[in-house]
Amino acid sequence: MGLFDGGRRARAAESAANAMVLKEKNRQAALNVVGKLAENINSFMKSHNLADEFYSTGIKQGKYAGLMPGNDNTISRRNSRIVYNESPIAQSMVSTFSTLTVGHGLMLESQPFYDLIPAAESWTDEQKKDWQTTVERRYLLWAKRKRVSHENDLNRFQQEQVIFNHLLINGEYFELYRYSLATKKNPMTIQIIRPEDVRTPSGSVVAKGNTEENGIEYDPSGAAVAYHIYDHNYQKTVRVLREGPRSGRVFVNHVKLGDNRRGVGILASIVTELMKLGDYEVLELQAAVVNALYAVWVETPEGDDGMPSLTNGIAGGGDQSTTKISAEDWLNNRKNLDYTEGGLVVDSLPGGYKINSHDTKRPNVNFGTFMDQVKKNLSSSRGIPISVLDKQFSNNYSASRGELILAWYEIEKYRFNHSMTSELVYKMWLWGEVLRGVVDAPGFTIDEDIRDAWCNAKWIGNQRPDIDPLKSVKAHVIEQNRGYRTGKQITAERGGGDYDENLRVCRQELEIVAEMQVPFAGIDVDLGDQ
Repeated sequence: MGLFDGGRRARAAESAANAMVLKEKNRQAALNVVGKLAENINSFMKSHNLADEFYSTGIKQGKYAGLMPGNDNTISRRNSRIVYNESPIAQSMVSTFSTLTVGHGLMLESQPFYDLIPAAESWTDEQKKDWQTTVERRYLLWAKRKRVSHENDLNRFQQEQVIFNHLLINGEYFELYRYSLATKKNPMTIQIIRPEDVRTPSGSVVAKGNTEENGIEYDPSGAAVAYHIYDHNYQKTVRVLREGPRSGRVFVNHVKLGDNRRGVGILASIVTELMKLGDYEVLELQAAVVNALYAVWVETPEGDDGMPSLTNGIAGGGDQSTTKISAEDWLNNRKNLDYTEGGLVVDSLPGGYKINSHDTKRPNVNFGTFMDQVKKNLSSSRGIPISVLDKQFSNNYSASRGELILAWYEIEKYRFNHSMTSELVYKMWLWGEVLRGVVDAPGFTIDEDIRDAWCNAKWIGNQRPDIDPLKSVKAHVIEQNRGYRTGKQITAERGGGDYDENLRVCRQELEIVAEMQVPFAGIDVDLGDQ
């Protein structure tokens, strides 16, 4: 009995040793899989081409925090472009501002100050109205043509969308206004210049007494007088004056955000948060995919040599195999498994292994709440409520209306600033029409004040969204009845149309309805102030 007992103990010890070896090899294989996942995550981080400091705790105080060293916005511009391409939140922020501010493009409503134009003081109201209508229609026809662009690929409304996006992301944009006498049409064309193409001179010369910084030339008083623009055809910079010394016509229009000499975009100061939040979102998605790869692990009874194949099961689309393989072969097969493919089933384990149901707790149940809180902070820092950024209004009427009004204050600020560019383009265009004799504007070319009076205009874009139009209409009726606002102001706010023209057309339509004796059918709505 003792001899047999010793043999059993020896076999048990050998089996236990083999199990320990197998367990260690299995642990190493699992560590290899985890290592590969960590390596993939690290590669994903580095694929942004951002500095390592972006993922350190000191980033907000570091040189890569999105701020500009001096007046050079190269780093700020580069990082803003990266985060815009990588972060859905950054894209949503830019598109929201762009859609509400510019939309499909701002429409011209000519409003000359006739009392400041001596030659037009004697004009009748009908003459003034005819002048405005003619100019508005001619400008619209010109702006809709793609030959407005120097490259002949965008009309003016499309250009406005492009340059406003550049302003938000890059912090600035440059437009080059070209004039030609070789065309019977309006001679003005517009070329959008990339910010990086306004650079330190490499072929052009700075005028004596002037200074140059990052491609912009300044006179002794600090005013920008010229721009050094890189010509990719000739591989050198070209000096372009800001405006003509004799005519006064503008050649280069530089618009920027901030008070530095080069602009800073709205994403620059929150690049770190946007990048890390974008990475977190991607990694949560990746964790959810990895979690979906987990399958049922079946233990093979100790002493049973039958080992089904790892590649046959559900993933292989075949039946369970009864092929006998060794533990070494099983481990080798496992090392070669691709854990990135869904539907993989490890259908059997060697003896001594146990079935463990593993809950990864991913994706994190607090993921949405955390994302919303961070987005709320970021959107608030840009002056826009989170509900407007997400395009989701879940609060009551008063709260949602208040959020829209607060957002609209910010939008009106951007639109007013953007309308300065629209008005400058309109002025340069009208200058060409006057020189060609197409539009009569006495005193336009000889006096700057008169020229500005002729060019005064209002630019109409998308109007503030209305949650309950009926309530707003009632309020507008009361405002007009009490003299707080005019019909023209209300019409411009609600739809951007022309109040006088609306009255004329409505009268014609009602006359036709009365003539045909077909009354409007509908519910009577009380628009009074009771």
